[in-house]
Amino acid sequence: MRQHATKTVEPEQDARRCPRQQVSWLVTVAAGARQFQGRTKDISASGAKILLKERPPLGAEVGLSFRPPGRRPVATRALVWRLDAEGLACMFVGTHPPEFLEAVTPRVARGPARVSEPRPAGAVLLATVDTGFRALALDTLGRSGYTVLDAGSQPLLALRIAEEHRGAITLILIASDLRLMNGEPLAKRLVPLLPSAKLVLMSSRSTPNPAGPGALWLPTPCTDGELMAQVRQAQE
Repeated sequence: MRQHATKTVEPEQDARRCPRQQVSWLVTVAAGARQFQGRTKDISASGAKILLKERPPLGAEVGLSFRPPGRRPVATRALVWRLDAEGLACMFVGTHPPEFLEAVTPRVARGPARVSEPRPAGAVLLATVDTGFRALALDTLGRSGYTVLDAGSQPLLALRIAEEHRGAITLILIASDLRLMNGEPLAKRLVPLLPSAKLVLMSSRSTPNPAGPGALWLPTPCTDGELMAQVRQAQE
């Protein structure tokens, strides 16, 4: 999720239980009959950032074969949930054998005790067709410690992320004018999948209709301060 100031946080199953390690491993990305060669930028037990010139479609399920130095190759399937200038961010899907989890788990060297870091703010599922608001949200929420799961303008990708993301999603932030399925019907399908998540719908309409009990509306365009004020209100 990093365009603009590119302050994205990769999807994780609780950012502290699935920490990322910055590693440069060769990786083969298989998208249908096509195969691309790239390198990892970082990886965790729930996903990876891959540096890649080619671009599989957003939302595609791809095969990944990692080649860690000094180890046997490990393979998995993943969902492409973000594309940017560097390559792609993906979220692993399915179950994994112990050798895969062992390969992607960081080795933490023992050393002096360090001051504990603040806990992450939570995960936000984002879906919007407005590229300006998307850049604002990715930068603002990322800087505020949120993990942003970016579905772009694709409601079906938002549903799939909601079904397959292994960590808790605390906030749903979606536009009312998505393609294929606008925000209100999408919200009605997401809420049963994410019963503990708060819902904020974005709209440029001056007097939108309510989307359901507890739903909040964020008029757009808006500033980063207005966005964060609504996010905080939703999570009170």
